[in-house]
Amino acid sequence: MRIWIWRAFTWLALVAALGGGASWAQLRGDSPIRLIVPYAAGGGGDIMARGLVPGLEKALGRTVVVENVTGATGTIGLQRTIQAPPDGTTIVYVTAVNTANAASRPQSNVNLNRDLTAVGQIAQSVFVLAVSPKLGVDNLKDFIALGKKKPGGIRFGSTGPGSNHHFLAEMFKSATGLEMTHIPYRGEAAATPDLMAGRIDMMFYTASIAPYIEDKRLIGLGVTSAEPWFSLPNIKPLSQLGLPTMAYTGWNGLMAPKNTPPEIIATLNKALASALKSETAQRTFRLSGFKAVGGPPEALTQQIDSDAKLFDRLIREQHLTFDR
Repeated sequence: MRIWIWRAFTWLALVAALGGGASWAQLRGDSPIRLIVPYAAGGGGDIMARGLVPGLEKALGRTVVVENVTGATGTIGLQRTIQAPPDGTTIVYVTAVNTANAASRPQSNVNLNRDLTAVGQIAQSVFVLAVSPKLGVDNLKDFIALGKKKPGGIRFGSTGPGSNHHFLAEMFKSATGLEMTHIPYRGEAAATPDLMAGRIDMMFYTASIAPYIEDKRLIGLGVTSAEPWFSLPNIKPLSQLGLPTMAYTGWNGLMAPKNTPPEIIATLNKALASALKSETAQRTFRLSGFKAVGGPPEALTQQIDSDAKLFDRLIREQHLTFDR
């Protein structure tokens, strides 16, 4: 009897030290981990997510399978994650796009912090204000002066109503007092030919547009970071050009189903931190104009809350409405 009691005590102590019984065992099972990417294969989000896979597999000691689940601007992939068991075998790639969607159409989109559990941030990037070379301006002061001469005449592009690109243009309107006309597109790639040709005048882009700015096919007037960005070193921050409220950071991260046990989240967060240090991830992020960030789950939760407050304020102040 004493031997049996001693063995039982030893087993319980080992389980506690390893992180919590069945939940720990589930994470360490044989089945692969699904990394749901709510965007099409080959796109920027898909490339970023796949850059993490080798590092995650090494850290977790198991296969990580990327599953592209597209539709409804990412909502279908998020819903697939919400419905998955909270055992650490399903995680999802999320971005600032998701917070913009939730703010603009709350009835039809996922609220990240309400419906999912943060694992951690992956990386951060900036947006750049780009204008058409056809305008004949190469600095922010002249562009604003031009816009004030023809109220409503400046046409700005976006990746759709309620997108991050749209919200940033609304921030710009609020900061400058300019009246501008919104021309939505189905992505950055679709808008770029029109901006180069002068059919639209300006647009906020992700940092991936850097090659177009380097060869002057587009003119960069400012970035949304607090300091110059590594992939756009010659473009000053808008906050240093007289627009202190024009500060915004793009981001991406990993989340898991709601109620995933804390010990599993901690394991996934540790694996993410390790993956972010890998050469594959670092190279992938640099090429996309992102910097690896990492950090605890709480940092991602706070970033999502910050986005929600910003977008909600812009909707109220700019009297924005969106079709559901």
